[in-house]
Amino acid sequence: MWFCWAKKFSTTCWGHKGFIAALDSQWGVANSTDTRELPLRIYSLVYLSLVTALIVLMLSSFGVGAITVYDTRLGAESVSRAIHSLPVFIIGSGLLVPVSLTLGELFAILWSIYLILFVMAMSGPSKNFVSVMKDLPRLGSEAAKGNSIFNVAGIFSALVVLITAIDFFQERAGIPTGSLPETDPIRMFVSLSYAPLVEEIGFRVTIVGLVALFLLKGRQVGWKSAYVLWSPAKYLKIILGEEQYKSAFKFLLISVVASAIFFGVAHELYGAGWKIGKISTASLAGLGLGWLYLEYGLPAAVLLHWSFNYFGSAFFFYSKAGGPTSLDPIIDFLLYSVGTLSLIGYGISVYQRAVSRST
Repeated sequence: MWFCWAKKFSTTCWGHKGFIAALDSQWGVANSTDTRELPLRIYSLVYLSLVTALIVLMLSSFGVGAITVYDTRLGAESVSRAIHSLPVFIIGSGLLVPVSLTLGELFAILWSIYLILFVMAMSGPSKNFVSVMKDLPRLGSEAAKGNSIFNVAGIFSALVVLITAIDFFQERAGIPTGSLPETDPIRMFVSLSYAPLVEEIGFRVTIVGLVALFLLKGRQVGWKSAYVLWSPAKYLKIILGEEQYKSAFKFLLISVVASAIFFGVAHELYGAGWKIGKISTASLAGLGLGWLYLEYGLPAAVLLHWSFNYFGSAFFFYSKAGGPTSLDPIIDFLLYSVGTLSLIGYGISVYQRAVSRST
């Protein structure tokens, strides 16, 4: 199950405020003593406990991936193979850049970057992982606001549930999704690990980020304008102010949707085994990636993409290299449980907002 999921749903073209924020204080979960709020408080505690377990597994995949590449027979056979060029994307268009690296060297660079981004996501942007865990019993879902990694895990799981459903109905309707072709396992793993960084720069930073830069046209902010490429919403609010940001938000939203559609179409255009059914699921993933980039910055978007590609492959390739496969059912359980609860929570939030507006 885990291999089929990881291989089929990886978001690579070649080869929320998140759902947690939806469970906000309007429910009164954090402060209310009304017994009618007890089910929501229990829901929040169960949900965030499952998310925490998923995050621990995501963190452990760093060690699993490193062992697979550097300390297994499969890795020993491939790690010294030379790489002479790498694809990069600019506004969604791909080109090859000459390099002189080995598979092992490229993986070490990527592994280090992702670990740094993971630590950054656990540390903020406004609340760190330890603070979330301390506040969890007292505040419920409110505790996770402002932490990137909790939002990454929540939206990742929700996307897995939605993509699974879409893929099921598309296949039944005769619309094939395709999958990445079989190749050298370590080469495929490194290729999947490379995609999140380069594709988020190519589809989010150079589309959504450039729109954010354009919104600063005429403002004398100098080199500080480059900050919006790192975290668009955060720095646009600082530079433009809340009111002007609200006026400019529609342009950012259009750019997020456009980048998502472009991302989906690119999967089919660039081939690599993907079929027309991949357009819809990759576009949906692109919406999540774009939203996280806009609201939480580049680290969150890269890590969501990393979750599909690296985390979604590390345990499979480790098992293929001779490691145990006993974690597969646990990972599946956590993904589909967290994803389902995320969607339920988001649905409740939308319903409550609609009710409040009508009264």
